[in-house]
Amino acid sequence: MQRRPPRPRYSVGPRSERLLDGRLPTLARFYAKNRRDGARLLSSALVITSIGLIRVDHPAGQLVAALGVAVCLYWWTCYRSLER
Repeated sequence: MQRRPPRPRYSVGPRSERLLDGRLPTLARFYAKNRRDGARLLSSALVITSIGLIRVDHPAGQLVAALGVAVCLYWWTCYRSLER
């Protein structure tokens, strides 16, 4: 059984959002690191957006469609920035 690396310790006090070594913790990335996984994410978002567009006459469908379009546009710009 392998041991996991130790978790970073947080400081206590007015700057409690910093790690003890002075670095700020980073958020998880909201997109894939390669084009294959990026294409999968984008196609899933397109399917969810199309489901929302089918029921655009209902407020829930409008919400799903609006959020889906926003996510699709964001993921499309991220997908274009990935290298092949």
